[in-house]
Amino acid sequence: MDMDTYHEIKMQVKTQLKGHFLFLYGWLLFVSLLIALIQNVGGFLGNGLGATLLSLALSLLCVVVNNTMLFLFIQRVRSLRFRKQDIRYSFSKAGEQIVIGLCLSLLQLFLQIAVSVCAFLPILYMLVSAFLSLFFVYWYACIAWLIYDQDTHIKDLFIKPLHIMKVQASALFWAGGFYVLWNILSQIGLSMVLKPFIKESDSLEQALLTLVQQGADHMETIWLLLAFCIVYFLVQYVILVVLYTFLANVYEMSRERS
Repeated sequence: MDMDTYHEIKMQVKTQLKGHFLFLYGWLLFVSLLIALIQNVGGFLGNGLGATLLSLALSLLCVVVNNTMLFLFIQRVRSLRFRKQDIRYSFSKAGEQIVIGLCLSLLQLFLQIAVSVCAFLPILYMLVSAFLSLFFVYWYACIAWLIYDQDTHIKDLFIKPLHIMKVQASALFWAGGFYVLWNILSQIGLSMVLKPFIKESDSLEQALLTLVQQGADHMETIWLLLAFCIVYFLVQYVILVVLYTFLANVYEMSRERS
């Protein structure tokens, strides 16, 4: 796919999102907050076996909920309306979604650990991590749309997205530029907010934990971090709406050519 095709899809995305952007943005934001709420419920369930199993079940439920939300983007490209049947169909394929979701989650975790070898060069680490995140954003989205098109064989769900990404690598690379840039800038911004605590920690995660533990003594930093998070997520979802719509067009083009 050359740059001319990239620009063609870019113009299609502008047309498709005109009058529909806020709808898609609202649902993406709502479902993301819902998933975060469901996942955090596990923290209030205790440490018993029953609580652990329920927490796992809720996490698996989030996989199906997120895939169902992604149906909206392929429907926008095809000028279709979301129906109650789509929800019922998605949950009827929960088994396939959970299996492939677990496989990809384990793979993503393994790759993130492997990428950590770049931690001695922060900029390189942030760049590689951002592209890795982008790669899985594409992969999960294609899986959701394959399921929507009733292609639910585990082998197809694993291989077909990789084929699409390989064939359309150039367009997807340019389309993901803002996503990668925003992730790198957000990491730099977070490092600046947590700078006083990074000296005492080995990672941003540990620095954040230190801040939370000492929150009563650093309320200004807490409020600054809260404002930073709000801006990050609001901008991130704008980027994702455009990115998902672009990818849906790439998926549709690949499907028509196959």
